[in-house]
Amino acid sequence: MTAPVLAHVARGLLTCTILCAAASTAEAGSWSQRTVAGMTVQLYVPDSAGSYPAGRGLMVGLHGCTQQATALRDRGNWTAAAESYGVVIALPQVPNGGVIAGCWDYYGTNHTRSSRHDGNVLQLVSSLLGDGTLRIDAAQVYVSGLSSGGGEAMVLGCLAPDVFSGVGINAGPTVGTASSEIARVSTTQAAAVAACRRLAGAQSGAFDTQLVSIIYGTQDFVVAQGYGQLNAEVFAELYGARTQSTLDVAQMPGFMPRGMAAAWADGEGERVQRIIVDGMGHAFPSGSGDSFEMSFVAARGVAWPAQMLAQFTLNSRRAQGAVSPMDAGVSPGVDAGTPPRDAGTPPGRDAGTPPRMDAATPRTDAGTVPGRDAASTSDDDAGSSSSSDDAGGTDAGGMTAGKVEGSGCSTHPVGLLDLAVALGLFAALGRRRSRRAAR
Repeated sequence: MTAPVLAHVARGLLTCTILCAAASTAEAGSWSQRTVAGMTVQLYVPDSAGSYPAGRGLMVGLHGCTQQATALRDRGNWTAAAESYGVVIALPQVPNGGVIAGCWDYYGTNHTRSSRHDGNVLQLVSSLLGDGTLRIDAAQVYVSGLSSGGGEAMVLGCLAPDVFSGVGINAGPTVGTASSEIARVSTTQAAAVAACRRLAGAQSGAFDTQLVSIIYGTQDFVVAQGYGQLNAEVFAELYGARTQSTLDVAQMPGFMPRGMAAAWADGEGERVQRIIVDGMGHAFPSGSGDSFEMSFVAARGVAWPAQMLAQFTLNSRRAQGAVSPMDAGVSPGVDAGTPPRDAGTPPGRDAGTPPRMDAATPRTDAGTVPGRDAASTSDDDAGSSSSSDDAGGTDAGGMTAGKVEGSGCSTHPVGLLDLAVALGLFAALGRRRSRRAAR
């Protein structure tokens, strides 16, 4: 390398060293438990400093119905991604057992920042931001979730886009839908966009700098797969992201990742990723490769924590810093003495298309985003779901592989009886909420 390049790298390494030395006094590199906003929270504080000088990121991860936050703690593969990108992970257990069967209250459009579960999660974020030992940068706060947690993550992304710069939706229904509407797409892009904008209100301008990651499996027969495509189109419309392209799932982090993926970009770069994992049921995609689907966590396929945090970190439009992590010559959040899996190649990026980061705007070049195949220029994958169809709809003749939330650990085919039980729970919740409203 030339002398100027070496000097630039040295400055980057010095910045990383200073940040690491100034790391929080809180116990780092391990899980702990807190009670915040009426919720038991599993908290991971990484040893690594944040990817930007302002501090660490924060990811709030929401479990699905009947699932425990500890399942995501133990099997979610969060820690490696947290260390790579310098992100604190907070996994709350839904308060008071949830609305029913441990579900988050994402239903309908009557949400405020202080009511229902929205208030609990926002109080959690406020509390963690106020803990100076964690060194969390308010510009790098994200929320994600599975199933009802995914639905709640979408609600929070709409309700508080100024708070959440990144939103991850894993097999989650669209904002504004009811508990009885999970098995088929029951709303439209126009209705969902309008609902999201109403929730944002005066904060709608924050959509200009928000990012979204959407993921679901081809064997999910609990929440309609069509919601995944619809959710991507909703946020693409909100963001004005008109340019579509394909992503190479095989280049994403994980254990033998397979599937289809697409991205939506605006004039400044990528805004939305939508990933369909081949063979995955109704589960959180950890991609750790250590087992089969258990406790609604899929170890085979894409490692969503790594892919999502790479997307949110490398494409950030809010994080402040004179020198971006990649321009500094070090991988985001990784100590210089601990190189990433493939030096110079962030998770999901084709090694043949190294990132080029603009120091003033630390995000990837619009032509090379995480997981993108450099040769891909088509508008979208031919096999992508339609926003108007229930791509994963129930089949009266039976189903193949997958898993019904609430049925426990299984890699076996989902039966109609199991599906009926799951849908019955949501229908019961719908009737319960209707009776409350009638009173």
